Amino acid sequence: MAVIALTGLAGTGKTALATWWLRQVRGNYPGGQLFARLGGHLPGAPVPPGEVLGQFLRALGMPPTRPDDVEELTGMWRSATTARRLIVMLDNATTAAQVRALLPAGGPSLVVVTSRHTLNALALDGAHFTRLGPLDEHAAVEQLGLVLGDGRAAAEPDAARAVVQLCGCLPLAVCVIAARHALSPQRTVAEMAAELASEPHRLAALSLDGDGDLSVPAAFDGSYQALGTDVARMYRLASLLPAPEFSAELAAAATATGPRHAAGLLDALVDASLLEEPATRSYRFHPLVRLHARGYADTHLADERQAMITRSAGWFLHAAVAACAADTSPGLLRADGAAWSASIGHIHASDGPALPRELNSTGRQMSLTDSMW
Repeated sequence: MAVIALTGLAGTGKTALATWWLRQVRGNYPGGQLFARLGGHLPGAPVPPGEVLGQFLRALGMPPTRPDDVEELTGMWRSATTARRLIVMLDNATTAAQVRALLPAGGPSLVVVTSRHTLNALALDGAHFTRLGPLDEHAAVEQLGLVLGDGRAAAEPDAARAVVQLCGCLPLAVCVIAARHALSPQRTVAEMAAELASEPHRLAALSLDGDGDLSVPAAFDGSYQALGTDVARMYRLASLLPAPEFSAELAAAATATGPRHAAGLLDALVDASLLEEPATRSYRFHPLVRLHARGYADTHLADERQAMITRSAGWFLHAAVAACAADTSPGLLRADGAAWSASIGHIHASDGPALPRELNSTGRQMSLTDSMW
């Protein structure tokens, strides 16, 4: 049995890629093709394994006599799949345990799982993992042109590139903005780019009215609403950090969280595909995810925002002074490091120790923090 897990951010096209590929190989699996939506990130609880097993058994012509007996269903399922050469697609899984209960017995079957979670525990079942990200710019422009279907993207190549860049090359976002304008040939691609240029309104433009499956903010909402309280707070606060990439140490300082706890919260966001880790303990948001998180931060963090900015400023200053102080070569950096230390110590003398503690004063730092954000 082969198990392939496609994971990644909502809107990267996991389900579309899996179904396309399975259509290419289905001739190698004469035992049949089974598909189940497992309900991850949809309203309500995930689909229980017993319900899916009952559906699969009925599809194979083996209706269970006791549909509520999960143990019996599991036994029947494993007996039925021992020698069959099946394709089983499990879409939108939440946990590895949910998937494991639905795996066929050994044999020559192929199982493809899609999930926004990393599902690392499926490695114990011999799974092969592919993590999907955004398209490259060329492919995203091609997708824009295919959905528009009338040559506008080819006629305005610079505007088409601007549109997909503003979409972060996320397939769902590109498809939605193209679909919104597909039946309005009088609208130019440059006008589409202008519509997306405003950050406060960008996510709203990436949603089709009345179709929850074609809405970038709704897709991200599903992932966000599944987060625990502390993880959701980290999601909101980390989106306010001024750096395109940030360390676990900065996130810990900015959120007034212990370093180990902060690292665990960031790992949970990576597991949920709401955060990327391009290098060890270095993190970044997809541009649209950052906008989504900032929207929730603006709603929930009015009282905490300035304190977070102050703590972040303190961390940056401490890091700069420490880097200069650690430099053993003579010259400008060491001199500048001493000058920074002296200046900061003078400015914050009335607040007690200057650095390395986070800066607690807010009024006298406003010009600094305003320039950083």
